[in-house]
Amino acid sequence: MNCTELNSNTIYVYIQTYQLGKKYLIRALDSIRKQTYPNFRCLIYDNCSDMEIRNRLQEYVKEDPRFSVTYFDNTEGHIIAWEYGIPEILHLAGDKGGFYCRVDADDELEPKCFEKTLTYICLLYTSPSPRDYAAS
Repeated sequence: MNCTELNSNTIYVYIQTYQLGKKYLIRALDSIRKQTYPNFRCLIYDNCSDMEIRNRLQEYVKEDPRFSVTYFDNTEGHIIAWEYGIPEILHLAGDKGGFYCRVDADDELEPKCFEKTLTYICLLYTSPSPRDYAAS
């Protein structure tokens, strides 16, 4: 895989919410939306938050097609969203591949987080391995 192929991959962002203060959630979602690397999908799994949080999540989905939300009506804990989210990411990625990024609902990402991460991965893919040096 070369860097051009690598940089065309989608980053699948998994974020789970549960009754977290709205200001933290908004900061987290805004930091994802403001990424300089535009090829991402943000999959939000809401674990029984109140209507105020759910309405705010719906605004993100309406404003940006890269965002989607799945609501759970019973408090099932982190595991149920995890068990649902990972298969969904694998299904969406299909044979195209991509990368997975888990973000907590109170995290804030730097605007170039995805871009820098892919640059670093590209360096890992294109740099000679220690075995290459040993063989010469």
